[in-house]
Amino acid sequence: MFGHALPRIKAGDLLPNRPIPSENQLVQEYAVAPGTARKAIQLLRERGVVVTVVGRGTYVAAITDEHA
Repeated sequence: MFGHALPRIKAGDLLPNRPIPSENQLVQEYAVAPGTARKAIQLLRERGVVVTVVGRGTYVAAITDEHA
């Protein structure tokens, strides 16, 4: 799932400062277990591709050369 999200962000399908689909939406869209969706979000967060705001959601971070 991580391998699908990063290209979508780079392609502009998921825009900076916009929310990504919720964990439940990702589970349904990719037919994966909740733990898999959670891990993919965690990997994106660790790479600085997304940021999570407690109580608000997870958003696409501004893409820099480091992420390109």
